[in-house]
Amino acid sequence: MSTASTYKRPDSAIGIATNLFKHNYYKLDNEAYGKHQACVSTSLQMSAYGNKCDWSTNTTRGQVMVADVYQAGSRICKTLRISVKDQYGKTFQKTETACGSGNNWTFN
Repeated sequence: MSTASTYKRPDSAIGIATNLFKHNYYKLDNEAYGKHQACVSTSLQMSAYGNKCDWSTNTTRGQVMVADVYQAGSRICKTLRISVKDQYGKTFQKTETACGSGNNWTFN
């Protein structure tokens, strides 16, 4: 996961290398990524609509919020709003929906 947001359409190997460098430069470190993943997992397995899971490290902070919960056939679906702010002041936000139950969730 990276907070980089201004990737360019690569027209050459240099463009691809530039995008890879940017992604890696703004990539979350292992501690931040682990805390983020723990919040996503908790939000899917145990949280209800409106619940938030906040996490932080010395350089990065984030939040995972359950924005919607609904039934889809025999499965429950949850829409998560994810926000991460890094040490450079860059903010990454996205919304994802996963369906499942227990420990078995699939992102759409």
